[in-house]
Amino acid sequence: MGQTLGDVMKVNGFSRYAVIDDRGDNVKDEIQNLLQQVGSLVYWSDRVPWMERVAR
Repeated sequence: MGQTLGDVMKVNGFSRYAVIDDRGDNVKDEIQNLLQQVGSLVYWSDRVPWMERVAR
């Protein structure tokens, strides 16, 4: 049976995050869509809330 990127999204009960550096050029939509298949997107400009979550 084939695996998809979404199959690794919550492996072993851990959440996956993909950090997007939004300080400069825009990240292409197709790249963001690909990253969303394996985890939650978080943006560098909005780093304070998600850094507090992952630092626990």
